[in-house]
Amino acid sequence: MSGRLLILGASGHGKVVGDCACEIDAWSELVFFDDRWAELAV
Repeated sequence: MSGRLLILGASGHGKVVGDCACEIDAWSELVFFDDRWAELAV
């Protein structure tokens, strides 16, 4: 585990990418960039 994975978009495909990244445990931090984050976080 090292480094930071930056993911553009926190819905749909972005969530799948984040789930896959968690499963392979290759990054120490996942960072999502999305201008609708407040709507998606609830």
